[in-house]
Amino acid sequence: MKENINKNFVSYDTRLTHAELSILSIQDDLKELKRNVRYIMGLVFTLNITLLGLLIKGIY
Repeated sequence: MKENINKNFVSYDTRLTHAELSILSIQDDLKELKRNVRYIMGLVFTLNITLLGLLIKGIY
């Protein structure tokens, strides 16, 4: 019975290492998401300015 417990036991260091790696992965994902949101906001802003310019010129 004791051997089975030792096989399933995961040290705290291993758990912390996995948690730290997960946090770093989440931070990288958030940085990428932030960059993508800025890119989309830039596209929307450019589209709005273009449509506004067309409205002012009377083409639209």
